[in-house]
Amino acid sequence: MPAGLKKRHFTLEDMGLVLAIGLKHLRLILLVACLFLVAGLFYATYARPVFLARSLITAQFTPRMMGTEAVYGDANISYLNSVLVSPAMLVRTANRLGIRTTYEHIYRDCLVKIKARAKGATIELHVWAFRHSVAARWAEASVEEFRRFREEGRRRRRDYEIESYTQDMARARERMEQYIDQTDAFMRESRMAETRLGLAEVAHVPSRLRIVSAELLEAESVRDELKSNPEWSMVEKFAFLQKRTSTDSATLIGRTTVLNPADPGAANAAGRALVITPASVSGGDDWQTLLTQRTAAEKKFEMAKETYLPRHRIYKAADQEYRSATDALESAYAAFENRLLFRIEYLANERESKSKLLSVYEERKRASDQLTRDFDLFNTGKLNLRAAYTRMAERMEVLDFGGKHETMNVEFGGHELLSRPERPRSPNRAKLATFALMVGLAVGVGAAFGMEYLTHTISLLEQAEEHLGIPGLGVIPELAGRKGGGPVLLTEGDHSQREVFRVIRTNLLLDQSLPEDRKVILVTSAMPKEGKSMTAGNLAVSFAQLGQKVLLIDADFHQGRQHRTFGVPSSPGLGGVLEGEVACEQACQPSSVPNLDVMAKDRKGRNVPELLSRAVFGEAMQELRARYDRIIIDSPPVLGLSETCVLTPHVDGVVFILWSSHTPVSQLQAALKMLASNGAQVFGCVVNRLDLGVATNYYYYYYYSDYYYHSYHRLPEGQEESVEATSV
Repeated sequence: MPAGLKKRHFTLEDMGLVLAIGLKHLRLILLVACLFLVAGLFYATYARPVFLARSLITAQFTPRMMGTEAVYGDANISYLNSVLVSPAMLVRTANRLGIRTTYEHIYRDCLVKIKARAKGATIELHVWAFRHSVAARWAEASVEEFRRFREEGRRRRRDYEIESYTQDMARARERMEQYIDQTDAFMRESRMAETRLGLAEVAHVPSRLRIVSAELLEAESVRDELKSNPEWSMVEKFAFLQKRTSTDSATLIGRTTVLNPADPGAANAAGRALVITPASVSGGDDWQTLLTQRTAAEKKFEMAKETYLPRHRIYKAADQEYRSATDALESAYAAFENRLLFRIEYLANERESKSKLLSVYEERKRASDQLTRDFDLFNTGKLNLRAAYTRMAERMEVLDFGGKHETMNVEFGGHELLSRPERPRSPNRAKLATFALMVGLAVGVGAAFGMEYLTHTISLLEQAEEHLGIPGLGVIPELAGRKGGGPVLLTEGDHSQREVFRVIRTNLLLDQSLPEDRKVILVTSAMPKEGKSMTAGNLAVSFAQLGQKVLLIDADFHQGRQHRTFGVPSSPGLGGVLEGEVACEQACQPSSVPNLDVMAKDRKGRNVPELLSRAVFGEAMQELRARYDRIIIDSPPVLGLSETCVLTPHVDGVVFILWSSHTPVSQLQAALKMLASNGAQVFGCVVNRLDLGVATNYYYYYYYSDYYYHSYHRLPEGQEESVEATSV
């Protein structure tokens, strides 16, 4: 791309280029579209017709109290929806309609496609078939077959379940009997009954030991307290017992029994927590009553003592009553004290005996616990056979009763409006032709653009810049090609032809990215017949028309023909100069074009690479640089010959010529790589022989000229030469 130009975005102009590509391959696109159209019409003519029927199927399910849905699972709309399109139902329906087929061949014999969609309690059934009668009758036949299919399935399932459950119940009974026998054997072998009975005999020992210990502790605390206070009067002793009854003894509730030696077993059996009271030691008399009587007698005695003399009858009676009350209270306390001591001895003996039995209890308890663990391990993993037996019996009852009385009404609801298969649904000739034409056009356009962008040659200057990495200098259309077997010169062409080489000349002069010294220019190509000689000659003419003194050197000793093009003798020429036969001045022959001299190849030249490698060629080039403003060298192709690589050290730059849509990119890249390896400076490339008969090339040439030739400004005749001369 020329210097200073930015990458373009897709615009309306690019759309024009796309249209031009389409016009270029229009015949291919139309051919592909016609082929697709013919194929579509052929298919429409000979393809089997397809009929479509859309039907409604309604289902009403009447459940019973005994739910069988968990057993059968066939009383819901989803089951109906899945069965209608199942392989078995499709085959049954086809057989009902008189079509003997299998599921592997059903889509070949009668059906194209079938689809069911559930909506609430209804199902929309879409049937595509090859025959009108099959499409019209399929839904109704499917409903009838579904009823039979469901009834047969329930009957088979019921028979299977009953047989299976009968066997399971027999196995369950057998396992129950085995389990009972195993349990009895375990009980006998382990002597669990004897162990548990022995444990029951001593089971009361721990609790009784705790009770006896608590009672003994309480009795001993009362005894010790009374013994430690012998100075207490009877009233104080009974006051202590009264206080203990209301406070400390209350804490024993729940852990002690009554201190009643007369009936210790009853206290133990009652399991109640009672305390030691004086009422239990006086033969049934309440100590509170005795204490009250004594207090009353004492008070009465004190009153009689104040009023009467000791010998008085009332005094004596009061004294006797007081003494009797005191004796009764002391007698009650003495009885309490005796019984307390007896109770302490009794409880101590019982605690000792229970302590001895505690070890027996612990041993029997360990043995019983071990047997219990063993029995639990024996039962681990055993099925709850009784519960399983009960569940199986209930399930058999559901199958036998619920399956007979449960109903599900499935009805054919008819065809929807405008959905009866009166006419074939496909193939629709109009739609098929339109579709085939559109697909054909799409494929044709894709093929055209694929050929355009996947080609291995270069046709446009923009492609050359992208693939070769060198700037583009210009485009030469096919009209500037051969004429009468030789190259067309600017002197023979029209203004448009001259304009082509003026653009190339201008880009060479004004491109700021090129070296300043552009006096000696080598024109070459990758392969023969790419138009390098024509380009070199016209480029020399273009510089001569600018007023510069130009020399055109024909260095192609194999196919050089510049002497015929410009009508000069072939000798003397470059070959004579290299062999030292003639001087440079004699070899430069003036042509019919003003300011242009031509140095022919001279047929006397032999061993061209060796001649060009001599120092005489370099000396000749130095001499010619001093005499001419511009030197154009026409060289052989790069690939296959070595002359061009020998010439590159003596030139300022190379103009590379390529044949549009002809030379492979790989050969162009190989030639440029060879030039670069020999130190050549490539000024740019020229796309030659652009075929304007191709729409894309025509559009490209006439629209994109401003884009690629941005540095060239067309001026009125007579002014452009002065502008370019100033830039030299």
